[in-house]
Amino acid sequence: MTGRLARVVAVGLAVGGLVAGCGGSSEPTGSVPASPDRTASGDVAPDVTATQDVPASEAADLPGDASAEAVVLPAQPVAWDVDPCSLVTAAEVEAATGETVTGTAEQPPITCLYTLDGVDVFVSVEDGEGRMGGPAAVYEGYLGWLPTGEAVEVEGVGESALYAPSVRGLAVHVGDGRYLAVGVNGGFSVLAEPQQALVEVANAAVGRA
Repeated sequence: MTGRLARVVAVGLAVGGLVAGCGGSSEPTGSVPASPDRTASGDVAPDVTATQDVPASEAADLPGDASAEAVVLPAQPVAWDVDPCSLVTAAEVEAATGETVTGTAEQPPITCLYTLDGVDVFVSVEDGEGRMGGPAAVYEGYLGWLPTGEAVEVEGVGESALYAPSVRGLAVHVGDGRYLAVGVNGGFSVLAEPQQALVEVANAAVGRA
């Protein structure tokens, strides 16, 4: 499964359910998309609304060749039965990013998309279905990136959180097996280094968990 993160994740993590062409970012740039609904070429990724045959535990290899050793999630993923759009308001995204939100759209089954000028910010929740682009798989993938520095631990968000600068994605273990992913899709003229903004967005979501 090596390299799949670059093909399906946003990981950012956005985790499935996003539809290419929605929002302000018509064509993501950079080597890796920030959400699992888009491939590196900008095409729509395979449908992730159905349960995947590949368990989330195999997602340790998602980031690529960062680590050949198995990584272990802080808790077994469980379904988080919540509307992702109810976790963060448009006003909170604006306050975190300094940008104007021009639209908000629910992208079932696990993602909410906030459209800004040229980019989208997404919030995705784990539904326990073992999706390769789901927040738990993204978190596990970022764990594999830690040894090379491609991902870093972030304090003060949920029980634990990991940030991957190259894909502008933040994966959070909220607690009790609930996982959250937030990130940025689109060009780098806006939110090129969004770590702090994503931390603020994630904290808003965690506060309503």
